Amino acid sequence: MSEQPCLDLPAPSSDGAQVVFFAVTPGAAAGARLSAAGKLISDAPLYPAGRFHISLLGLRLDVGSGDLDAMREVGAAVAAAPFEIVLPTACSFGNSLVLCCATETTAAMTRLQHALLREAKMRWPLRAKGRYTPHLTLAYRAPRIAPTVLANPVCWLAREFVLIGRGRGPGDYACFGRWPLK
Repeated sequence: MSEQPCLDLPAPSSDGAQVVFFAVTPGAAAGARLSAAGKLISDAPLYPAGRFHISLLGLRLDVGSGDLDAMREVGAAVAAAPFEIVLPTACSFGNSLVLCCATETTAAMTRLQHALLREAKMRWPLRAKGRYTPHLTLAYRAPRIAPTVLANPVCWLAREFVLIGRGRGPGDYACFGRWPLK
């Protein structure tokens, strides 16, 4: 496992502050399969399928400061090949219901995360913030479950990664950029 970086930038000074992060997202069909898997393992209210993602690297920034353009430069500088996302198990991370990545998916996600991290280090000072464990969150405030192997792992081919911004409200997301994996 690698460390989950946190970009150590000055605190944003305006109300335009957002959490912005790179992620891999499922398409509509995979989103539907994720929702179905979540309903089989928990009665917790799940996120809408359009909000599912596996985070790679993020920071809190003032969107008007130029940092968003720098994040886009980071994304544009990274080249990686498409890879299969395989989510074979469910478990609890604190009060969250998550699907965990298979070993090969974890390796591919970690390589992509390291490539983004290398580019980000050229622009900002970084500090470590825990370990990087790629996973997909289905729900928060979910009852704890024992690790559960899914009868049918949820899979899809990651063909791109995106830059997503999260505003102050719940579910307030916007896509600020997308880059193909080729």
